[in-house]
Amino acid sequence: MKRILLLLVAVLTICGANAQVAINTDASLPDASAMLDVKSTLKGALFPRMSSLQRTSIGSPADGLWVYDTDTKSYWYFKSGTGWQQIPNSAGSLTLPYSATLNSASTLFALTNTGSGMAINGNSSGTTAMYGATSSVSGAGVLADNLNGGEGATGRTLSVGGSPTGAVVGRNDGPGYGVYGFIATDNTGNGIGVLGKVGVNSSTGIAGHFENLNASNSKTALEAVTNGTGSGATITNTNNTNISNILYVTSNGPGVIADHSQGNAGSFFMNNTSGVGAGVRGEVNSIFGNNGTAGVYGIASGSGGYGGYFEHSSGTGFGMALYANTSGQGTVAHFETLPTNNDQPTVQTVTNGVGSAITVSSTNTANISNVVNVTANGPGVIADHSQGNAANFFLNNTSGVGAGVRGEVNSIFGNNGTAGVYGVSSGTGGYGGYFEHSNSLGFGITVKAISYGQGSVLVVDHEGTSGDLAIFQTSGFNKARIDRNGAGFFNGGTFNSGADLAELFEVEGAIGTYEPGDVMQISPTADRTLMKSNTAYSTLVIGVYATKPGVVLTEENIGGNLENKIPLGVVGVIPTKVCNENGAISRGDMLVSASRPGYAMKADLKKLLPGQAIGKALQPFDGTTGKIKVMVNVK
Repeated sequence: MKRILLLLVAVLTICGANAQVAINTDASLPDASAMLDVKSTLKGALFPRMSSLQRTSIGSPADGLWVYDTDTKSYWYFKSGTGWQQIPNSAGSLTLPYSATLNSASTLFALTNTGSGMAINGNSSGTTAMYGATSSVSGAGVLADNLNGGEGATGRTLSVGGSPTGAVVGRNDGPGYGVYGFIATDNTGNGIGVLGKVGVNSSTGIAGHFENLNASNSKTALEAVTNGTGSGATITNTNNTNISNILYVTSNGPGVIADHSQGNAGSFFMNNTSGVGAGVRGEVNSIFGNNGTAGVYGIASGSGGYGGYFEHSSGTGFGMALYANTSGQGTVAHFETLPTNNDQPTVQTVTNGVGSAITVSSTNTANISNVVNVTANGPGVIADHSQGNAANFFLNNTSGVGAGVRGEVNSIFGNNGTAGVYGVSSGTGGYGGYFEHSNSLGFGITVKAISYGQGSVLVVDHEGTSGDLAIFQTSGFNKARIDRNGAGFFNGGTFNSGADLAELFEVEGAIGTYEPGDVMQISPTADRTLMKSNTAYSTLVIGVYATKPGVVLTEENIGGNLENKIPLGVVGVIPTKVCNENGAISRGDMLVSASRPGYAMKADLKKLLPGQAIGKALQPFDGTTGKIKVMVNVK
């Protein structure tokens, strides 16, 4: 035994001289990198063993001192400034609580599981099962990767007691993001920064929920911004049996009267002065035209408000506040009042400008439909003609010179219906046209007709089997009437601007050889025909060619041909051609025919026979030939 110890001391002494120690059974030299090289294929090295109390009782332990703790069944080393550090045992577990710190650019803790199990599992009955933190702005407190196309990080939770909790919670105590998702390198256009999904395994709930809990926070609860060419937000319903609203927005705020861009349930703003898009565009693709099947559907469900409100707010703009058109076969716009007791207008247009309140135009020259068609089924109001009409137009300006209704037609045809205003009474009563001057102190005309053309100013046509052409009343009592045969009846008589009563006759020869004032006689060769008188004291004399008859009689109908007839004045004051064949004429002289054709002369009462006197002179005459006024009354 003494020899062996002596040999060991010699070996250690030799190796110690070389600053290295080798302990082995094959006499090999120590490794060049080791101060102590222990080698054996049969035995190991045994470090000092002690309890946890003994380990922690070592006074001023050296930095790097190793011991084996028999209580924890693991190796421990002392680290200056930190204290005793546990070394994981050979089973791969750590003694808890475990904490370590190291300044290294490499990964401090790495686990790889080549099987189907988990690489790491954290479970806690406290507030946090796993915690990761970093002080780098570009780093991540926890980073998870999936190298085979699956989820990089998955959070799961089972809410208890009906209160919803988050499987993944993002929190930011600064001005950044609570949850931040982005597509880093993929440019296929199929990536999604943040995806919320519900319905897996028939689950129900909300795929995404955003909530602002601070009543004083004026920031947007949900914001979508795009710098690309795609939509800022797309919401799609792929279930064609879903009858719920695809987008449901509710606001309990009061709104802002002074600023309609504030306080709305939704606000859309197309902010591009050169843009041609819409602030809101709605479209429906359906074969049905039911109520609600609309591109945009607006409802005012309270006691006030508007179902739709359109405003052009630029004082210098020329854009329309509302524009509607159709490319189909239906109506462009439909307005309907459903409550039968609603006495407000279904459509109301008001203008404070100088343009029209409403303009209706038809640009299709082949359109034979009415441009405006108004139908009322109400009974009307007898006591107030401003109520119950199919239409009511009121020019309410005491200094105005416009018309309540103005109608104009521009056509080359004069057919029935081609009229500026066309009125029809299609029932058994009523008026085709009714005109009333309702102000008892007014001097306005009830009806005035003017023509600047070549046609008639007024045509009254009776197509019925009975009734009069016209009736004229005072306070409801008839004062004048023209029956359907053209006979006139006048309670107060008639006053005519003409001075005589005349009747139409044909004449011998060309009518152009006759003129007003000619003394006429009966033709001896033709019935009911006249000629100029050419014999003194003729008993065939019958009257004078009237200049301006007050009444003209004829056997012809009113529409007959009267071109070759002259008006023969038989009674009344008529300018008459006279001559001095029997001397000068004095007022009151009896006149007879002269031998000069068509002239009258003073009568010699001694020669005068019945049927020769034309009338009495109302003016003196001492010339050769001329005209004077004569009271014609052939006797």
